[in-house]
Amino acid sequence: MQSVDVAIVGGGMVGLAVACGLQGSGLRVAVLDHVVPQPLANDASPQLRVSAINAASEKLLTRLGVWSNIVARRASCYHGMEVWDKDSFGRITFDDASMGYSHLGHIVENSVIHYALWQKAQQAADITLMAPAELQQVAWGENDAFLTLKDGAMLTARLVIAADGANSWLRNKADIPLTFWDYRHHALVATIRTEEPHGAVARQVFHGEGILAFLPLSDPHLCSIVWSLSPQDAERMQQSGDEAFNQALTIAFDNRLGLCRLESERQVFPLTGRYARQFAAHRLALVGDAAHHHPSAGRARRQPRLYGRGRTGGRSASASAPGQRHWPTSLSPSL
Repeated sequence: MQSVDVAIVGGGMVGLAVACGLQGSGLRVAVLDHVVPQPLANDASPQLRVSAINAASEKLLTRLGVWSNIVARRASCYHGMEVWDKDSFGRITFDDASMGYSHLGHIVENSVIHYALWQKAQQAADITLMAPAELQQVAWGENDAFLTLKDGAMLTARLVIAADGANSWLRNKADIPLTFWDYRHHALVATIRTEEPHGAVARQVFHGEGILAFLPLSDPHLCSIVWSLSPQDAERMQQSGDEAFNQALTIAFDNRLGLCRLESERQVFPLTGRYARQFAAHRLALVGDAAHHHPSAGRARRQPRLYGRGRTGGRSASASAPGQRHWPTSLSPSL
């Protein structure tokens, strides 16, 4: 039976960030996840799951020793923000120069962040990566927690950290109450090619049924979009033909970047929120979506996403426990 000080269940971005943050603390750390992440090929098409990394995010990733690796792989710097209301004259624009910054943030594919954190954890002598591994049972003792894996292996830990996503298996096992709400909207995500270059500006338009956000990618004509719609409209937009979708999207975006064309599949997920009534229990701590989960886009607002509250929003995937992945997730700096 292996013994560690901290067992982190969930090797996604949140779990690995916690592990890397504990590196050098004198604690023995184990990270359990059901998959081993793979690097993204340099010539691979843009992934649908991306995150907006703001200044606080960048500082955290720099402290963890992974930011330079992320930027060297694939990261799109953005320098401006433009937000407007389709049904009124409301409009806000700002850029990095006006705020005294060199940039406002970066758009990064989640797989790039994930793999950089995984590589960093692999290099740490005090972190043990256990993957593929699936948790089957957990028991809480007075001084230790006892974890049993599906392959029969056992692990003891002084503290278990649940980083296993919005549908946290560990949170459920600990009988921690959960507040749940439904925004009655779905988010449609896709990669879009625009006729006009995006100019490294993140854009967002509020419309009668929700919001539409364009996040600029490294290609000057590619953007990752999040489109908040009613469930019926989201399904209709997902099922519509490419040309009909392109036309509807261009109109919804006020033709701001000319004709918009699909460059990927369309995915839709419901916008829901979850909030654990407590973030800690005996020998257990909840982090990330296991603790609190809000969608990247709500009915009447856009909320910040990865690594805490900042200048823009993003979206990502999370690991629910054990063995599933669901949209979306967030990662807080106060881990």
